[in-house]
Amino acid sequence: MTFPCFRHIGRISLALVIAFGLFLPRAFAAGEADFSLSPSTNAPSVGQFFTVKVMLSVGEPVDTIRLYMDYPVGVLGAVAVSPGASLPSVSPGNSIDNAGGHVSFGSFTLGSPASGNILASVITFKVLKAGSGNITLRANSLVLSDGNNLYSGGSVSVPFDTKGTKDEIPQVPPVTGETPVQRPGEIITSSRGTVAVFSSSHPDEDRWYASREILFSWSISGEKPQEFWMKFDEIPETDPGAIASRDSHSPDLPNVTYQAPHDGVWYLHARAVYSGGYLSGVIHIPVRIDSTAPASVFVDVDRTRAIAGESVMANFGARENVSGVTYAVSMNGGEYADAVSPYEIKNIPIGDMLFAVRATDGAGNTAYANIRIRAYDPNAPFVKIFSLGKTFLEKPQNVLIFTLLSAAILLVFCGILFLFARALRKRKKVTLF
Repeated sequence: MTFPCFRHIGRISLALVIAFGLFLPRAFAAGEADFSLSPSTNAPSVGQFFTVKVMLSVGEPVDTIRLYMDYPVGVLGAVAVSPGASLPSVSPGNSIDNAGGHVSFGSFTLGSPASGNILASVITFKVLKAGSGNITLRANSLVLSDGNNLYSGGSVSVPFDTKGTKDEIPQVPPVTGETPVQRPGEIITSSRGTVAVFSSSHPDEDRWYASREILFSWSISGEKPQEFWMKFDEIPETDPGAIASRDSHSPDLPNVTYQAPHDGVWYLHARAVYSGGYLSGVIHIPVRIDSTAPASVFVDVDRTRAIAGESVMANFGARENVSGVTYAVSMNGGEYADAVSPYEIKNIPIGDMLFAVRATDGAGNTAYANIRIRAYDPNAPFVKIFSLGKTFLEKPQNVLIFTLLSAAILLVFCGILFLFARALRKRKKVTLF
């Protein structure tokens, strides 16, 4: 029989447990990881650059991430992806596919694993036309801790609604000091005329270049400006008219040269100044710089000694922090062929073979690594004995037989040594007497 007071006590206890479970702060369970997206704006304008921060909250130390992101084709274009400070080394195989609206990005750390609330990555987008949609981090993204995936939280999305088109952007009022109007592309537009700004040394905005020295030129149509205000930095949107540290260049110059202090995505910001203090719109021209060859290139094989005709598995990689890496392999000084790791080296010939790996980043910088493999003639006597023994030990029952036989031989050998030592000791005693 259950007493009524006990039933009341049980119900009250259950209610308290549920209440505490609801109001206690949420703690990370072991192996739990959550992503969140933080855009710099949810309503960007056409031609504007904006960033999306990918934040990671994780309770267990992680060393590697892989992000898979989707966005509307034709409305947004991904410009650059950079890692966070906690996972600073960029993994091989990263890509931006603006034709399909996809980004694949991975990074890792060679130091201490990261945990807690960390910045996983920053992705820069450019608005191509008016529209709305979602930027989505896919559910198959990875958060790895020593090879174990901690993420299974599903997809994460953030909405956006782009504003305006090129034709809808109003003319800049001819008054010095008013709020600047930013204009897309490489054409500085105004009612006084237009100026086309371009780089003859780095003409393709989607391509990586090895040279840090960038040459910018211009072509003037309509009224000639009195001067150009320019700024070269790593910020996607800077108004050179709003900062005192801007550069002033005469339109009579044929061109101007800027030097990127280090690798990354840089931007030239420019606007024209006409008579009477009339200011044009602002343009932002991205330039991708990667002057450093892939670092820490390595190649490893599952064995450096083999029998001719067998296959050897090779693993290779490199640490590249900017433009990504592709690989090619070569055997004995032959032509390089594109390859991915792991790579199976098939039908190894007799003798020594040099297996070389070439790592090439997005700007064409290359680095190399190699390893030597020796293959023996399968008809050599010692190779045949080795092959017979290897074939014999492939069966589990033969391994047991070999182990027992080896133990018996070792036991017999130790017994013989013991008897020999005992006989020698007795002989010494007889000699003494």
